[in-house]
Amino acid sequence: MEVSFDFRDRTHASLKAVGHTMDVSPAPFAPLVSAFLGSILLATGPASAESGPPSIPIPNAGFEDAAPLASVPVVWEIGISSGTRAAIVRDGETRHSGRFSVRIEDRSPTAPNIYAFLRSPAIPVEPETTYDIRLFAKARKLANCSIGVDMEAGDTFREPLPAGTYDWREVTLTAATQPGQHTLRIHILADGPTEALWIDDVSMTISARRRAGLVERSYPRDFSGMYPRSRGKVGRHLLVCDTTKLPDELIRPLVALQGIVNREDPSLYLISRTTDPALIDEMWLAYMKEKGYTDEEERLGDPVEIVRRFRDRVRGLIVIDPDLPGSINASWMLAGLLDALPASPETASALGKALNLPVVMDLRGRWKRNVDAYRFVYENYWDRMSHHALAWQFPPSRRFGTQDYLVEHRIFQLWVSSPDDREKGGDPAAEMDFAHEILAATPGAIPMFGWVAGDDPKQAYLTEYAFAHLCSEYGKFIPGTDLMSNASVHGAIQLEGQDAVFRQKSRAQPPRTKLEPDKVYVAFSIMDCDGIGCWQGFWQRIFADPLRGAVPMGCGMQLGTIDLMPLVQRWYYDRMTPAETFYGLVYFNEPLFANRFRKEDRERIWARWIAYVDEHCRLLDLDGVELLWSGVRRPNLPREGVLRRYTQGVKNLNYIVAEIGRGTRADIPTDECTYKLDDTVVFHTVNSIHTWAANEDFRTWTMDGENAYILDELRRFPPSRRPAFLNVVGLCWRYNPTWIMDLKRKLPPDYVLVSPGELARLYRESTSIRAAGSQRARHEHREASQVLDSIGQLFGLVDFPDENQ
Repeated sequence: MEVSFDFRDRTHASLKAVGHTMDVSPAPFAPLVSAFLGSILLATGPASAESGPPSIPIPNAGFEDAAPLASVPVVWEIGISSGTRAAIVRDGETRHSGRFSVRIEDRSPTAPNIYAFLRSPAIPVEPETTYDIRLFAKARKLANCSIGVDMEAGDTFREPLPAGTYDWREVTLTAATQPGQHTLRIHILADGPTEALWIDDVSMTISARRRAGLVERSYPRDFSGMYPRSRGKVGRHLLVCDTTKLPDELIRPLVALQGIVNREDPSLYLISRTTDPALIDEMWLAYMKEKGYTDEEERLGDPVEIVRRFRDRVRGLIVIDPDLPGSINASWMLAGLLDALPASPETASALGKALNLPVVMDLRGRWKRNVDAYRFVYENYWDRMSHHALAWQFPPSRRFGTQDYLVEHRIFQLWVSSPDDREKGGDPAAEMDFAHEILAATPGAIPMFGWVAGDDPKQAYLTEYAFAHLCSEYGKFIPGTDLMSNASVHGAIQLEGQDAVFRQKSRAQPPRTKLEPDKVYVAFSIMDCDGIGCWQGFWQRIFADPLRGAVPMGCGMQLGTIDLMPLVQRWYYDRMTPAETFYGLVYFNEPLFANRFRKEDRERIWARWIAYVDEHCRLLDLDGVELLWSGVRRPNLPREGVLRRYTQGVKNLNYIVAEIGRGTRADIPTDECTYKLDDTVVFHTVNSIHTWAANEDFRTWTMDGENAYILDELRRFPPSRRPAFLNVVGLCWRYNPTWIMDLKRKLPPDYVLVSPGELARLYRESTSIRAAGSQRARHEHREASQVLDSIGQLFGLVDFPDENQ
C-alpha cells in the first residue's frame, strides 16, 4: 500500500523528548547527555535603559561561564539522543559579544528521535503573560533547527530558525505563558544536518504584544452546530465534471464556481484527481444515487461550457499575481466574497474572451508581501466573512478539494511561509504575527480547516505539533479536511428515515469474552487516520481488507464527519461488523485548549465543546472518545487533568482512549494505565507509535517488522499483576485487519485481543470482583475481631467498656 499524501508527517516527533515527556523511540529511550554544571549565575544579554522593557534574568545568558576544565556552559542542559553525531560546546573564537558563544553541530541526517538540544534552566515567569525571547544566531549550512519554549504543562512550542548560511542576526520568539504557569525553559533544537549554529546573548522581556488573557470575540451565528452547511437541497440531476485530466489553472475557476453555485443550489459536482484512493468521488456519487439522494447526472467535460451554464451566477474574474503566492489565497477568499472566478492571467484572458467575463479585481502588483494580501482581505471584507471557521491553506497547493466549501462559506484562509523555501513575498515573522491576530479575532470551539504541511512537509513553517499547539491555545480544533472533496454537495445531504439512525453493531452484541484471572486483555485501535478527508477516502482501503470482521479493532471516528459528510458516515455504519468499534476522536491539545482566553471565556468555550461531543456521541451511538493529548503530560499535573471535563460532561461515557501513544504523556506504570475516573474507564496507551521522518519511510515498514515492534513494546512494559487491561495502537497508514490478525497470532498465549468496549467491560467486572472480595474480607475481619474480643472478655483479657463512657 502506497501512502501518497502527508496527512500526518511527524518529522519532528523527536522533540517530545525535549518537552519532558517520556519515550517516543522504537528502541528503549536513549539516556540524554546532560550538563548541569556549576552554580546558577544570573546574567542577561546586553540591554540598556533605552533599549526597551527590562530583561528577565536568564542564567548564563551569554554563555560566559563554564565549569572548570569543561567546554560546556554552566546551568544550561545539553541533551544528545543516542545515535546522534552532535556536539554542543562553548566557542571563544566566534561570538556576538563578550568572550564566548555556544556552538551546536549536528552531523546526523534528519530521522525520528535523532536530535541535540540546548535548554536553559527554569526561568521564573508570570502566568498568562506574553514574553519576547531574543537571541543572536549565526549559521553555516543549517537545516532543521528551531527555537522553542517548554511549558510546565501541555506541550513544547517552537518555531524554525532560518536555514542556510548567514552572519549574526537577531531572532525573536514570542511566547505566552499558560494559566498557573510560573516557569518556562528556552531551548534550541538541532533536528537535522547542521554544520554549525552559534547562539549568543539570549534575553527575555515582557512583550508589548498581548497574547494571553484575551477576551473572546462573539459574533452572531446563522447556522446550528459547529459547521456551516449548504442551504439548498442536493439537485436531482447533478452536473458532473471529471477534472482529473485538466490542468490546475482550469480546475481552479471550476472549484470556485462550484462553491458559488452550491451555496444556494448544490448542483455542481467535480471528480477530483487528488483524492486517495483515486476516483473516490465517483464511488460517492454512485452511493448518493443508490440511496436516492440524487438521480442520474449530466456529464460535461468542457470547463468553458460549465462556466457558461452558470454564467448568470458569476460577476467576473479575479486575476492572480503569479509572482505572489499569497495572492492565490486572497483570490479564493475574494471569489466567495465577490462571486468571481480566480484565474491566472492567461486563463483569465481566455475565459474573459470566451464568456465575456470582466475582470472585477486584478491582483498583479498590488502587494509586495503575502501578509499584505491577507491583511487587505481582513481589513476590507472581514465583516462579510464567516467568523466561525478558519483555514490554514498552502497557497500554491494542487489540492483544491476543500476550496469549494471554503469559497461557499467565505472562510478566511491564511498561511505562514517557510523561511527555508525562499518563497516570493514570504515574511514568516509578519505572517506569524498576523496568524495570532486572526486567531484572537475569532471565537473558540471553531474548526481550523486545511492542514499545516501543505502539499509537502518541507513547505511548512510550523511542525504538526507546533500547529496543533497554536490552534489549541486559541480554542480551535482540527477536523483534518485537507483531502476532503465536494463538501458543498455532501454537506447539503439531509439524511432521511433509517439513514439518520446510527447504531453500532458491536454494542448490540452480547459479551464475547469471559474474564479470567490470569489473562492480559489487549484492545487494539487503528490510529491517526482521523480527518474527515481520510474517512471520505483512505479508510476505504482498511474496510476493503479481506479479514475485516475476523478480528476486533477500534477506530477513531472524526466527530465532524456526520456534519460535513453525512452519507459517508452512513456508509461505514451500514458496512461495519460487530468486530469494529467506532469511538469519537478529537484533535487538539487538550491541556492548552482556549488557554489564550481569560478564565470565564475559557470555561464557556470548553462548555460549548463538551456539549458538541456529548450531542454527537449520542447521535452516533458512541460510548468512547479518544484524545490525542490527555492532559497527563507532567508529573505536577493532576491525573484527571482535562479528562474530568469529558467524564462529567459527556453522558454515559464508557471509556476514554487517553492519547495516541506513550510518548505523548508523562510516565505511568503499566499497572496504572487503566483506571476509573468518575464512572468512566480511562485507557492510557501502553505502546509508543512508530515515528517517521518522511512519508517514504512507510514503504519500508512491513507487517512482520511493525508487529515485532509492538510485541517488543509489550515485553518492555509488562503488567505485574493479572488480570491486566492494556490499550495498544497502530498507525493507519500501514495497519489493517490482516496485520492485526497477524499480531493476534503472535501475542503470548495468555494475551487476549478484545475491542475497546470489551476492555472497559472486563475492567469493570474485574474491579467489581476485587471490590466484592475486599468487602467480604473486611466483613470476615470484623467478625473475627468480634469473636476474639468476646473470648478476651470471657477470660478477663479485655476490659469491659465503661457504661458511662
